[in-house]
Amino acid sequence: MKDTPNQGPNRAELLSRLLGAAFGIAFGGVGIAVAVGMWGADAGPFGGAPLLFKVVATLIAIPFIVFGAVAVLACLFGKRGLQSGVEEGRRAQDLPQQAGPANLHCPNCGAPWGAGAEGASPHGDVKCAHCGAWYNIYGR
Repeated sequence: MKDTPNQGPNRAELLSRLLGAAFGIAFGGVGIAVAVGMWGADAGPFGGAPLLFKVVATLIAIPFIVFGAVAVLACLFGKRGLQSGVEEGRRAQDLPQQAGPANLHCPNCGAPWGAGAEGASPHGDVKCAHCGAWYNIYGR
């Protein structure tokens, strides 16, 4: 999570992580409930489910459990939330207004990033129209 000097984590990023964790807990909980319910229901008045039903229900529950665990772990330990990708896309979208194509030059041949150049990728990668070399306009 990004921290600014005067504020805590970005509120939108915090909410997106909380929402992801809630979905992870819900999916994982459903998977665990199905698996435990199928294998632990033998003591009831109606007896247990046939072995084939238990196996099929467990095979269906496993992806729910795995998805839930991955979602929770990604929300807790992931480096980026949903908001970070949106901000990065905005930064590349606003590039012509911020830097201007006249200020950018290919580090390989020195040609300006002009009218013949393709647009920048969301990460800032562009291909030089003159020499064909790839470079990053953000200097990464």
